[in-house]
Amino acid sequence: MALTSRPLGLTSTAISGGQYYFNFAPLEATIDRKKEEEALPPGPTQWRECDYLDRAEMYKLMQDGKEWDYSQCVWLMNQYEHDDAFPGGWEYWHTYAVTHCARFKKTQSR
Repeated sequence: MALTSRPLGLTSTAISGGQYYFNFAPLEATIDRKKEEEALPPGPTQWRECDYLDRAEMYKLMQDGKEWDYSQCVWLMNQYEHDDAFPGGWEYWHTYAVTHCARFKKTQSR
């Protein structure tokens, strides 16, 4: 009995020798993240991909009003010279970090 249906987003193309090339369609979460990253201003040229992903994740948490991890706050502290890479400015993000991470707030009040 031949299987006639494929999972959604999966396409295959036959290549010589009985090999198949599979192409997986992007997931919705990936599409949403790309839209968010495009909405953010460009970052400094020395940023790595992980820096852009950290900023996008933090931006999403800000929009949802959720807490940040302490490590995210520490990353932000190391980015203070890149004010234009943060919508609303670096100070705005710092204020959010202080109010949305209890451990970070303790370190800032010393």
